[in-house]
Amino acid sequence: MNARTKKLAVLFVLTLTLFAGAKHMNAEAPAEQQLTELAEQWCKQLAADPSFATWRGAKLSVYPLGPGTHSWMVILSQQEERVGYFIIHAVENGGYTLGEYGLDPYISLLDSFEQQTSLLPGTYSNENNEAAAFYYIHPFLAVYASNNAAEGLYELFSSEQLPVTIDQFKAEAQSSSLKAKQAELQALTNNKIATAGLSRLASFAHVEPFDSYASMPWLTKASLNQNYSLKDIDKLKAQIIKTIQKDEQLRYVTEQYNGKVLFASSVTGYHQWDEQLYVALSVPEHQTAVRYVPLPDLMAYGHFYR
Repeated sequence: MNARTKKLAVLFVLTLTLFAGAKHMNAEAPAEQQLTELAEQWCKQLAADPSFATWRGAKLSVYPLGPGTHSWMVILSQQEERVGYFIIHAVENGGYTLGEYGLDPYISLLDSFEQQTSLLPGTYSNENNEAAAFYYIHPFLAVYASNNAAEGLYELFSSEQLPVTIDQFKAEAQSSSLKAKQAELQALTNNKIATAGLSRLASFAHVEPFDSYASMPWLTKASLNQNYSLKDIDKLKAQIIKTIQKDEQLRYVTEQYNGKVLFASSVTGYHQWDEQLYVALSVPEHQTAVRYVPLPDLMAYGHFYR
């Protein structure tokens, strides 16, 4: 890890660290207890996957993602070493849904830094007393932003500096097209996902990560889901599972900010829960970090390519 990447990782983990100071101000105790119980159930199921062996008996800490978001991050730690995370959202008809989860090596860096002064949920002050904030709108619109304009905006999971301003980010987050996608996803969630939580990890599969930019099929081929809407999710799910089980390369590509930013990830597996398929994405340049994102979100915000 070079010095710049390490600095970005520090910014990321400091943000997560300082959720703790805001937790008791903003998370209601009943909600926190319910979230902890749900996360414990999911941990027990995920422990069946050898990749998640370190999650057995992990300590769970619940942090709000920010005021008005109705979302929380649950950090998992084992003997003071952070081993993973959940992001959980409240749903309109009551209960909660699992937004994403994953294994992230940078979370382990939390132990290396002292906690700074907490400001608001999702914010912190760095060693220069400069305010900064963490924003999570959806899995591919999540950033670290400093009030120091010279520092710019960074994608949260890859630590990549983005060629956009905070105003452009906010415009993207409030766009009518995004709100339409979110409404469609919310309707699907209310109709199909059990709000008591995912009940059972039915099956899983893994393939080796690969360089997602070694070839660029998105430049020459149509995507698997080009002609699919969310109503066709079962068709796409069957294609994804078949491709992974045949150990064929599959890439996921998403573009944000009117095409200014493109992220390509290698698909490295899946978790099939009773109610939902979560697809494993390697984080570019940090392939030991793996994010499990629900298929409806992946359909809404990007495309799959073989």
